Amino acid sequence: MKTEYINKISEYLAIVESISADVRQSNSNELLLFRGQNVDEPLLPKIARGYETIRDYGNPYLYDPFTFEVMMLEDFKRRSRPYLSKEPNSDLDWLTIAQHHGMNTRLLDWTENPLVALFFALQPIRAKTDRVIWILRIGRKEIITPTRKSNPFDLSRTRLLMPNIVSPRLVTQAGWFTIHKHNKKKDKFIALEKNNAYKKLLTKVIINNNFWNIIDLMKLE
Repeated sequence: MKTEYINKISEYLAIVESISADVRQSNSNELLLFRGQNVDEPLLPKIARGYETIRDYGNPYLYDPFTFEVMMLEDFKRRSRPYLSKEPNSDLDWLTIAQHHGMNTRLLDWTENPLVALFFALQPIRAKTDRVIWILRIGRKEIITPTRKSNPFDLSRTRLLMPNIVSPRLVTQAGWFTIHKHNKKKDKFIALEKNNAYKKLLTKVIINNNFWNIIDLMKLE
């Protein structure tokens, strides 16, 4: 994993262009995805963050995250059908819609648009922490697409999901997802930056959380 530090928007765009140029010159079919975070935390989906917090504090957890997520999705299906104009064709589509409406899932949001990632990284927050933008350079062989037979809860490994357009937000945010495997032996999800298959594909761009630096960053030069 490579780490970069920026103070201006031009520095961020230069990093994006440098990686993009390398992809073009290598004649690869790789894809660049971006994720902006206004707090510097591991690349874990929400279902993992909640589970690990409860487990680390020693509180009882009635269900493992796999069972809990399946139960939540089934309840989401039951309650949401009256509000859908068309029923999704697969559990991956259902999971995408559930993620859109705030359910804790094994999906982690990414975007094809580097400025969308910057927007999310600059969202207001009270905590004094660095803001980060992650850049994922990944081969298209890692992509899975929703089918009727696809089972999001039976993954051999963490993969990249190209979702069907089941909500307008996926269009406006140029949305993609990583879909994370739960390691049953270790009883945990592995953060993407610690996953051997992905950590070398990541660049971490750190924005110093200084107010004046953020103001300067938002000014076009």
